[in-house]
Amino acid sequence: MPVYAHNNIKVITRFDRTWEVSYRPEWANFDLMTWINVANDENNYMVKSLSGLKNTDFVSEIDYLVAVRTVRKRIFVGLTNDMEESIHRFNVVLGIDEYEKINRECMDEFFGHGGLKSNANPHPKVDESDPAWRALAERNEYDIRLYTEVVQLFGEQRELFKSYARSFDSASTATMRVRRGENQRRS
Repeated sequence: MPVYAHNNIKVITRFDRTWEVSYRPEWANFDLMTWINVANDENNYMVKSLSGLKNTDFVSEIDYLVAVRTVRKRIFVGLTNDMEESIHRFNVVLGIDEYEKINRECMDEFFGHGGLKSNANPHPKVDESDPAWRALAERNEYDIRLYTEVVQLFGEQRELFKSYARSFDSASTATMRVRRGENQRRS
């Protein structure tokens, strides 16, 4: 159950993450465009991963279509720009009861309900007209197209998750009734 971000945003965020494992001190004085041209080796990473290619392989339209098929047939998707809904959906599929105190506290800490988010870091905003954005878009055309498919699939999966949630709620209610009955018999 992956959570997807627009490829350019993901790469720009990686550039900005000086705390990340991939950080190299020699990149410290690079601007974004220099980093894209000198240090960024990522191009169409998601399509390559989903279609079984190596990072050094060339991506074709067929590889893109294989990646789309894989996502549509095998993956419940989430979106970084709708993280709370994404995590809620994953919890439903995994049978995690968000109303249990420990799970609710975890969600509140992660999403910052009533306070600061524990998972948020500011990153630079890069406009789509920026040359760096355009350079990344050219290198990652298939990943950007895949992201568009993922966004559409996220919407399409909404009803599926609602039916899972109803099933989970029914099962939870039945389990609670059984437990109450067992507790009453023991009394």
